[in-house]
Amino acid sequence: MARRYHPVRWLDVAVAAVVGFLVADSPLMPRSTGPKLAIGTITAALFLWFRSTHPDQGVAATTRGLGSGLRDFARALPVPVWLCVGAWLALFGPTLAWMYEKWTGSFWSNNHSLIVAVLIVLLARARLRRFSGPPQDASLLGLPFLVAGLVLLVGDYGMRSQQIASIGLVATLPGMSLLLLGRARTRALWLPLAMSVFLVPLPSLVSNHMYLRTITADWTVAVLQALGVRASLFHSLIEIPDTVFVVSEACSGFSTFVAAIALSLFLVAATRSTARRIAIVAAIVPLTLVANTVRVVLLVFLTRIAGTQILDTMAHEGSGVATFIVVIGTLFWIADRPHLSEAFR
Repeated sequence: MARRYHPVRWLDVAVAAVVGFLVADSPLMPRSTGPKLAIGTITAALFLWFRSTHPDQGVAATTRGLGSGLRDFARALPVPVWLCVGAWLALFGPTLAWMYEKWTGSFWSNNHSLIVAVLIVLLARARLRRFSGPPQDASLLGLPFLVAGLVLLVGDYGMRSQQIASIGLVATLPGMSLLLLGRARTRALWLPLAMSVFLVPLPSLVSNHMYLRTITADWTVAVLQALGVRASLFHSLIEIPDTVFVVSEACSGFSTFVAAIALSLFLVAATRSTARRIAIVAAIVPLTLVANTVRVVLLVFLTRIAGTQILDTMAHEGSGVATFIVVIGTLFWIADRPHLSEAFR
């Protein structure tokens, strides 16, 4: 039987372009322009194909009724509320740009934030579609959140670090939700709002005090010695015959660890089995440490074979991406997978 194709609308094309751009600009992708452009184009084309063949399934279904829904939403809000939204965008626009740069600038730090941002949008869209409570109304209870965020923004102005301002931006999100959607809908959005905490880029000072680098180095030396390789450890320096291997902050697994915590919040909330919820939380630390130790051990053997210049190739960053995929994929495997898709419907 011939496959039936549904017409593609301008909104589908716009969403496909955004999806392709975000995938191409993800820190998990290569840094070269050519591969990024090819990956983004292929992703956008696949999204449009899936949208035309499966209009009511998956993420592509989120465009259904989105245009009319946005128009109705815009008409329902009074002009002063929209003025407040415009002021919020003007004030926090530079902070948003800085946060996005941190999200996509390097795989080794804050690689989870862009994924979390996409999850927040999809979860919020799905929960608002399922909402059947009272009509939306602007709630002044959002003003304290907005004031708190503005205080942090002003406090950051003198330092010009944007770090405190990013905390202020996240603090204003519940306030904007209350102002735009009202109390009932804001309660329905508790999970996306809670996940927004992980949008704040983490400074390197945090990772330096997590001791992940030290533990990874200790475990790596233990594995190397068990495999018959003469290895000694001084702080985070692993000395093997003819080579000194540095377990740097990038090799600590911190970015993967934070990504696992951020996504586990969604997985725990979407999983119905208590045993699986406990297993997800309990697996985060050992899973990250084991996967990262295996990665560092493999890199040590690669440097013995090909020299330290191998660390300047795609093998170094590619091994980090592989570790990320293994950890996150395992957590999704532990979760109640049949019910995960329901969170986006």
